[in-house]
Amino acid sequence: MSDRPISLENLDERTAPPAAPVLVSVVLDESGSMASVWAATVAGFNEYVDGLRRSPVPTRLGCLKFDTEYRRYCAVMPVANVPPMTTQNYAPRGGTALLDAVVKALGDADAEKRPDERALVVVITDGEENSSKAATLDQVKAAVAERAARGDWTFVFLGANVDAFKVGASLGAAFTANASQWKSNDAGTLAMYRNLAGATMAYASNQAKATATFWASPLVNDLDKREE
Repeated sequence: MSDRPISLENLDERTAPPAAPVLVSVVLDESGSMASVWAATVAGFNEYVDGLRRSPVPTRLGCLKFDTEYRRYCAVMPVANVPPMTTQNYAPRGGTALLDAVVKALGDADAEKRPDERALVVVITDGEENSSKAATLDQVKAAVAERAARGDWTFVFLGANVDAFKVGASLGAAFTANASQWKSNDAGTLAMYRNLAGATMAYASNQAKATATFWASPLVNDLDKREE
């Protein structure tokens, strides 16, 4: 994994500036098992946001955290205004209400998305669903499929300690191509966020409204992607 700073200068010169801004919706696991990578998650998330701030592409970001329940880390706002993550405002505990969190995040993104924006939904978890009280898997699949059909929504699933490709696909076909495994240790967590920053910036700098090749970027290194 390269430690070089994320920069648009590393992108292929043939990549054209995008016609459309991006709304990023991060669905972030805050369950008790994430305590083993607590500090790395905080540092990695902040590095991710800092990378997006250096992009010339207008980008807004919202983040929903989840454990046994879900709660908003930040409403959708320009990346320049996203507050720094700390070990106080990100504190792992509880179970994994993944389905409830995904449905809530999709609803929030739908309400905030502007007509000219492309939506990028990023789910980050280190475990399987075990705590949702409202949403079902069928409801998640339907919500994902309906938005994917619009043509300007991209879905990314990042999983550790699970089969990320299987779990991502279970949430909806749109997650399948952009699923990735990450290692649940400090180095693996930081590498995951750096890869995520590089891939997000590459996607934002491309004309595509949606993509099934999110990880196909020169800024992505040592990533366990789905085998073709």
